[in-house]
Amino acid sequence: MAGNITKIKEGYYRLRYKDFSKYIKAKSDREVERSLAKFISEVDNGDFRQPTKVTFKEFAQKWLKDYAEIELAPKTVFRYKELLESRIYLAFGEKKLDKIKPLNLVDFYNSLRKNNKFIGTLKDGTKGEKEAKPLSDETIKHHHRFRYFLHHTCLICPKI
Repeated sequence: MAGNITKIKEGYYRLRYKDFSKYIKAKSDREVERSLAKFISEVDNGDFRQPTKVTFKEFAQKWLKDYAEIELAPKTVFRYKELLESRIYLAFGEKKLDKIKPLNLVDFYNSLRKNNKFIGTLKDGTKGEKEAKPLSDETIKHHHRFRYFLHHTCLICPKI
């Protein structure tokens, strides 16, 4: 069974094979064809997971490795990892991508405006949960901008 390619808009495509689909960004038809061949191989080998089965943490780790570490400045990647590890994974890490809804984000941002928990370095040098005072509006905007950037640099993210 051959796969199927659907052009969504310029540079964006949906690949379909068997009961699976994947959205990609590509610069040329040749790149799309190679992506389809790789996608078919992943499905046939059992290596492909539908995005709806992926947790936010799994997705973010893959995004960091496959996109951020390649495309972004090291300092930016470092800061994004800090945001993820300190607070975002606590809120969304184990949630499935398709289960994260807009109200979850509103609740998260509101929690940052109050005393909140985060993962930080403890006195003994290990990482652990700590209490924090409310974050400034500017720091909350950093969390929001990162989440927005993460969402818009990957087509498999749900519309959250």
